[in-house]
Amino acid sequence: MDNNAPPPPPPDTPVSIPPPVQPIPEPEAMTSPPTPVLPTSVPPTIPVERSKRKKFLLLGIALFLIVSGVGAIALFIPRLQTVTAPIETHIPTPNKKPDEMSGFTSGIPITENTVQVTKADGKYCLRYKGKVYLPQQQGEYEPKEVFPEDPEIYQWHGLVDPPGDLAIKTTFKDEIFGFKAYPDNSGFMFIMRWPKEKSDHYEVFNFNDNSVSPVASFTPSLQELVYRVPKIYQMSPGGNLVSLHMFDCWECERHYPQTFLLNLSSKQTKVIGQTSYFSWKENGQYEYKDYFVNQDPSTLPLKTGAFNF
Repeated sequence: MDNNAPPPPPPDTPVSIPPPVQPIPEPEAMTSPPTPVLPTSVPPTIPVERSKRKKFLLLGIALFLIVSGVGAIALFIPRLQTVTAPIETHIPTPNKKPDEMSGFTSGIPITENTVQVTKADGKYCLRYKGKVYLPQQQGEYEPKEVFPEDPEIYQWHGLVDPPGDLAIKTTFKDEIFGFKAYPDNSGFMFIMRWPKEKSDHYEVFNFNDNSVSPVASFTPSLQELVYRVPKIYQMSPGGNLVSLHMFDCWECERHYPQTFLLNLSSKQTKVIGQTSYFSWKENGQYEYKDYFVNQDPSTLPLKTGAFNF
C-alpha cells in the first residue's frame, strides 16, 4: 500500500454547481411591471363572506335612512301645522275694500238666497243670487246690473231673506225688481219680485237710518184687470215719498199706468189714477195731468195736490 497516494474523496459529498447568470433586463422593461393575465376559462374567485357582509351593510344603511326620514317628517308636520294654521286663519284678503257701511249693525246672516247690500265708492249696491245691481236712474224702471271683477272684495251685509212660500218652479221670475236711492243718497228703497205658487208677488222695502223694513206688498190678479205691478217712478226731494207706476202685468208698458203714492215711513198710500204727467215738489206737494183715451194730454189742465201723511 502506497502511503504517499492522496485519499479518495468521500462518496456521499454532493457536487456544487453554481447557478446560471440571469440577464439584466433593459431599462424600458422596468418602467411598468407586466400585468398577470388570468385564464379566461377560470373566473376570478370572490370571497363569499365578504360579499354577504357588504350587502347586509348597505341594507342596514338604507333602512336607517328610511326610518330616520319618516321620523323626521312625523315630527315636523305637527309642528308646521301648529305654527302655520293660526297665521292662515287671521290673514285678511289683501284687496278687501274698507267697509263704507260700518254703522249698519242689524244685518242678518248671509246665505245664497239673502238680499245683500254694500256701498262702493259712495254708491249703494244690492246683490241677490249672484247678481249685483246699482240703483236705477231717473226715467228708468229697472236697476242697472253690473259685473264687478271680484264682488268679494266688498263688505256685504244681509238685508232680508225670501219668504218660506217662495215658488221655485214657476214661470214668474225671482229677482230684484226695483232699486232706487234717495236724492241725498242717505238711504234707498227696493222691490223684490217673489212669486208664489199660482201668482206673481211683489214686496216693497225701505232702507233708512241703518235699518230695513217692509212697506207694502202687491199681488196681481190673473182673473181681472188690476194695476198691481209696481215700478218705481219718482222720489220726492226729501226721499220719504215715492210715486209708483202701477201696471196690470210685469211687461205691460204699452199703456199709461196708474200713479200710486207711497209714504215710506208711515206706509200711507194714495191712488191718483192714470196720469200722463207727474212731478214731486217740496213738502209733499205735487203736480200732474190726467190721462184719457183718445185725448191729447197737452190739452188737459195741470193739476196740483198734496201728500202729507
